[in-house]
Amino acid sequence: MHIAVLMHDWGAAWKMEGVDHAVRSAQVAKAYLQDTIKDHARIEHIAECIVNHHNGSKEKSI
Repeated sequence: MHIAVLMHDWGAAWKMEGVDHAVRSAQVAKAYLQDTIKDHARIEHIAECIVNHHNGSKEKSI
């Protein structure tokens, strides 16, 4: 997912105290993508890719 690659560090710009940057990036991406992508499952998949970009495995969809 190219879009996940582009958005994986967005959370660094919108930091929240005590929230990992990858988790925050997924939150920001989901909010942004709701206006452009109507497929909720695709948005969730992109968010999953963002959150797990450092610890993916064969068991995860990324």
